[in-house]
Amino acid sequence: MKASKIWLPKDEVFIHNNIYYYLLDGFNKEKGVKFEPLSWWTKNSTSDPYKKVYLGENCGVGKECISFNNKTAELSLEKINQIIVKNLGNKIFLIGGHYFPNPSNFSYVGGKTFSLFRYAINVLKRIQQTGKEVSLILFLNDIQLKNETRKQLYNNYVIPEIFRKSIISDDDIRKKIKVFIIGQKILCNTFVKEKQLFLKGNKIRTGDGLGTYWIDLEGELFRIMSTESFEDSGHMRCIQACTKILNVAQILKYDSVIQLYPVCGKKSVDMAELIAKKLYNYRLPTLDIYKTNSCFD
Repeated sequence: MKASKIWLPKDEVFIHNNIYYYLLDGFNKEKGVKFEPLSWWTKNSTSDPYKKVYLGENCGVGKECISFNNKTAELSLEKINQIIVKNLGNKIFLIGGHYFPNPSNFSYVGGKTFSLFRYAINVLKRIQQTGKEVSLILFLNDIQLKNETRKQLYNNYVIPEIFRKSIISDDDIRKKIKVFIIGQKILCNTFVKEKQLFLKGNKIRTGDGLGTYWIDLEGELFRIMSTESFEDSGHMRCIQACTKILNVAQILKYDSVIQLYPVCGKKSVDMAELIAKKLYNYRLPTLDIYKTNSCFD
């Protein structure tokens, strides 16, 4: 069951109908962020066998940990709870479902990916116990998909069954939590379209290559946009998406952000936060949680 697309936060009142989750559809400078409401009760087809089509090389090394205010600590729900209570305000944007839509079976979610999602649900329940408002964001790593495959995914989008069952089986989540589905590709495209604004503000600079732009991060230049093909392009696009999603939290007027990612993504996430501070004046308290060691399994 689909409803008409809505703009948030202008249409915030619409969001409380509990039969819907929300798929990112677009951006507008005046109106904000547009979402398409979709029904919880649409089930995935699981008839196609899963085939491992992409494994991605490690983009970094590390161990499970949390990071807040430039300090790291061992992964601990109790420590996370302390930060939630003392530091994160009353309205929290929880990026807690990072997954790769597999073209051979969009219903498939790997064991490590699901483990990270279940940990996010534990964090979400801790937030609920404090009485604070929280929204759950499923973050689709759709950058690697071919254009036709991506179009097919979004034209027929449903939450992977293992995620859907986890959510609808808990009334406190299904009825009280806003769930947003946000794809990396649309975030990257929007980010790149904003380059003229960044240039006017002297926040980025052009490079020698056609369509190449650089940003100065604490004295080091990083290639943040480029139409050229180079081996680190996937890494660059992930950073663009991780930067823009923080800006989405600002636009939707959240007080703080919690992000859950595999440990291999720590370098990209750290860099995205630095870029967001420079390009979007991002200042929301942000708690980063790194658990599991793969973005794709």
